[in-house]
This record gives sequence, structure tokens and C-alpha cells, in this order.
Amino acid sequence: MYLTVHGLNTGLANAERSVSAVMLGTIFVVVTIGVVSRYVLNLPIPWVEELSRFLFIWIGLLSSCCAFVHREHMVLGVCVERLPVRVQRITAIARGLCLEVLFIGMIVPSIRGSERYVLSHYLRLPESVVYLIVPLCFVLLSLHNAVRLIAEVRGTRNSA
Repeated sequence: MYLTVHGLNTGLANAERSVSAVMLGTIFVVVTIGVVSRYVLNLPIPWVEELSRFLFIWIGLLSSCCAFVHREHMVLGVCVERLPVRVQRITAIARGLCLEVLFIGMIVPSIRGSERYVLSHYLRLPESVVYLIVPLCFVLLSLHNAVRLIAEVRGTRNSA
């Protein structure tokens, strides 16, 4: 069962990375078109900044989920690394439980925070759609953390 969950977790992280890469490519294309249009053709495209801002929000949060899976966030592990292995494991489990409570606890408030029915100025896109990435990110982080926590409890600590 763990291998299936672990494989699903890795597949989810790869999907997050792929979606982020597509969005980054989209930002590059849109901003390039906007710059050429503004400075070469002297015809600014007003929605370029808005779309790139929305995509940047999604990229940042999806990338943070992917970084969490691969343990690429900055950590200050100097103190924990000096502890005995058994205590390190207990510390990792306690940290995982605290994170799980935090991630799950932030899902509902972040949904409430994204309930903005204002339309964006140029794209006329509901901002609630843009900011739904926040609760989605907490759901993804919770799933990734649960897989990491299961691995830590079982003693099969893997990165992704």
C-alpha cells in the first residue's frame, strides 16, 4: 500500500512541476508579446500584466508544494542532526504531526479567504478562481506531508 501511496505522491509532485513549467512558459510568451506590442508596435496590451500576475501566484504556490515533496525548502537542521537517530525520528514525527494539523487547519480559512466574487479588471475572471490555489496548496501539502509522515513512522524515509 505504501508503494502505491508513494507513487501517487511522486506522480502528484511531477504534475505540480509540469503545470508550473507550463505556466512559466506561458508567462514568458505573454510577457514577450506584451513587451513587443508596447515598445515595437506602440500598442500596449492591458491584460498582460494581470494574466502574468495570476500565473505567478499559481506558480509560486505549486512550486512550494513540489519543493516540500523533494525536501528542497530551507531548513535549520544543525541541532536536530546532532541528536541520536531515535530522537531525530521522534522529532521528525512530531514535526510532521504539527505540520499536518497546520495544513489541514488552514484549508477552510483559506477557502473563506478566496471567496472574493470580484471580477478582475481586464480578464473579467473571478478572483476567487485565482485565489483557490491557496486552499488547493494546503490540500496538496497535507497529502505530501501525510505520505512523508507514514514513511517516517514506518522507518522508510524517502524524499519523493
